[in-house]
Amino acid sequence: MSNNTQYIEQLCRELRSDGKTPSVGLVRSRATKKLAVREVIEVLKHWKDNLQSQDGIQTTPEINPSPSQSLEERVEQLEAEVFELKNQLKSLLNNPRG
Repeated sequence: MSNNTQYIEQLCRELRSDGKTPSVGLVRSRATKKLAVREVIEVLKHWKDNLQSQDGIQTTPEINPSPSQSLEERVEQLEAEVFELKNQLKSLLNNPRG
């Protein structure tokens, strides 16, 4: 596990403990060093998958932007959500259940 991976996971835990749903924009805005969008997306996806398996519930993405979120952060968050949805769609299309 890379240092950035551990750092990003820690940021996710901090955001969640603050009552916020971790997103690419929120993670990158809280970070004290530059993080690649793709790296944050991958770690965030893995972190959410682990969280779901621990909680036994489906997490829902944040729909309403935070008032303190910049337009750039919101765009990054939406891009990450689109990326995740595309991956889920590909997975569903490649592995039909019936």
